[in-house]
Amino acid sequence: MGGNLVLSTVEALARLQSKYWNNSALDALKWMPTTNGIFVDYVEKWDSFVKHFGSFVDPQALKVGEKLGPSISWLEEEISKRPKTIVHSNLKEDNLLFGNPNSDEAVLILDWQTTIRSMGAFDVAFLIGGSELPSERKGHQFEVLRRWYDMLLTEGVEIYPWEDAVRDLRLGALACLCFRVHFHTPFIGAEGRTLALTKVMFSRHFSSALEMDAESVLP
Repeated sequence: MGGNLVLSTVEALARLQSKYWNNSALDALKWMPTTNGIFVDYVEKWDSFVKHFGSFVDPQALKVGEKLGPSISWLEEEISKRPKTIVHSNLKEDNLLFGNPNSDEAVLILDWQTTIRSMGAFDVAFLIGGSELPSERKGHQFEVLRRWYDMLLTEGVEIYPWEDAVRDLRLGALACLCFRVHFHTPFIGAEGRTLALTKVMFSRHFSSALEMDAESVLP
């Protein structure tokens, strides 16, 4: 997924998230959960993840995952304190349709079955890490974040400093590692296209966290 499409997607995401940013509209969605359960078994599943998929991940990026283990409860708590909005939780190229760039249907986001009320920057981190081409992603993450952030402000979000958005992106990148570890077991023994897709997903998310220095937010 090219950088221009990523930028268009985070603009569309910000327009939506701004409408539910820590407000009564979000509070009314009491049926929507506030977590997707990705933190509960990170330590338990880490050795299995490394055994089956560690070879797909850059060794330095894998060390970020190792450092994260003792701070899982801290990460979950920190994210729970952040401003809440609607979070897709699986924002990737497969769940996007692109129309006329100048229309209201420039970007359509599909498959909302895992939606939660949580930290908006998780979706930004997930999109960057999972779908943007690595050749375009490196050094580009904070440009993408800025596009999302500026659109939030344009759409009326207040009292959200840029420094907080940067920290939230890094928290989100760490949460993406939890997502991959939590959901890795169905991919054990995969072959063909599924195996190729697994290699891409896992390697990209870990490398993205490394590139944006996500571990710098750890206690």
